[in-house]
Amino acid sequence: MDASTVTAPPSANIELQWVNSQQLAIRPCFTGQGQRVRFELSTDLTGQAGVSHSRQLGELELSNDPRCPATNRQGLHGDSQLIVRLRWWLNGQQQPDVIQQIRGDDRVNNSAKS
Repeated sequence: MDASTVTAPPSANIELQWVNSQQLAIRPCFTGQGQRVRFELSTDLTGQAGVSHSRQLGELELSNDPRCPATNRQGLHGDSQLIVRLRWWLNGQQQPDVIQQIRGDDRVNNSAKS
């Protein structure tokens, strides 16, 4: 088998991008080669106002180019904490979860990067 026929396995990650100083855009992103995946993106935001939960579900066909099928925006303040979990299934088999934890003050520290 030569190098041109070797393909990378399907992969998933969470893309984080600050929209402004207090708002974060969260996207589940996938790459592969024609496989079908099912995903669940969930967020748990804890702050002074309490706890907020959200969940987005979807299915897509993968390609070599990253596919980011959903966007979730969350407002983060200095004392808030956000946990993002991406669960995904390839051919019906659950894959390892992707988890990111972000604090509101990470924006100041510049430590929540994609």
